Amino acid sequence: MGGGFGGKAALPARLERVRGEYGGWLARQPLSANTRRAYATRVSLFLGYLASVPS
Repeated sequence: MGGGFGGKAALPARLERVRGEYGGWLARQPLSANTRRAYATRVSLFLGYLASVPS
């Protein structure tokens, strides 16, 4: 899985790196494919939110 997962919106480089690292970690966890996909999508949506709010 390694970071290429659902909810793939354009993100700043630092958040894209977080998404990629999380995707790699998630791929190594003993979870079903559906659970991994759901977690990855939720994290991508949250990172998109973080990218959209002013710092």
